[in-house]
Amino acid sequence: MEDALREVGKHDNLKITLLGVSYKADCDDTRNTPSERIVSILKSRYHSHNIIYIAHDPWVKEKDYKKTELTDDIIKAVTDADVLIFATNHKEYYNINLDDLRKRVRTPIIIDGRNIFRKKDVEGKGFIYRKVGEGPDNLKK
Repeated sequence: MEDALREVGKHDNLKITLLGVSYKADCDDTRNTPSERIVSILKSRYHSHNIIYIAHDPWVKEKDYKKTELTDDIIKAVTDADVLIFATNHKEYYNINLDDLRKRVRTPIIIDGRNIFRKKDVEGKGFIYRKVGEGPDNLKK
């Protein structure tokens, strides 16, 4: 995420959207969810950068997730976002219209933690794409 933000020259006044807060796809179980750890790390690292965090999950209810604002409205979650972090591979995320998504975000950065997208498809729509476990091409030797 840091590398992608550096690439676009952004470091504060950000909206970071987590997509998926359940532990696994298409369920409401938040025990051991990676989303909580992601948010904790980001908040401790970027505590003075004026960052808004919001999470989307179609399965999890607000009472079961307290780390950030939570919504089941994906449009609300992605509108004006600077970073989209896909942390759970819910089925509905595989069907996202990338053209529509690109129009709604402020900064086109996708961090794919669940191998949901094909890199060339996402980059072809104008996004900066990072897949967890894979660095940017320009850092590979």
